[in-house]
Amino acid sequence: MDRIAFNTKEAARMLGISPRTLEGLRVSGRGPAFTRVGGRVLYRRGALDEHLRAQERTSTSNVA
Repeated sequence: MDRIAFNTKEAARMLGISPRTLEGLRVSGRGPAFTRVGGRVLYRRGALDEHLRAQERTSTSNVA
């Protein structure tokens, strides 16, 4: 069975960023959607994929 939820460290690795950067994105509301379960922060695989898709650009001058 493929995993569907990942902790901050695992999610950051999948996105190619540091856990600290992911935490900052979470605080600012600019990161992927997450869920709190029993005090733990978890990211669904679909939310990580969606976040990556939203970051896609066709040019280095194409900024959001």
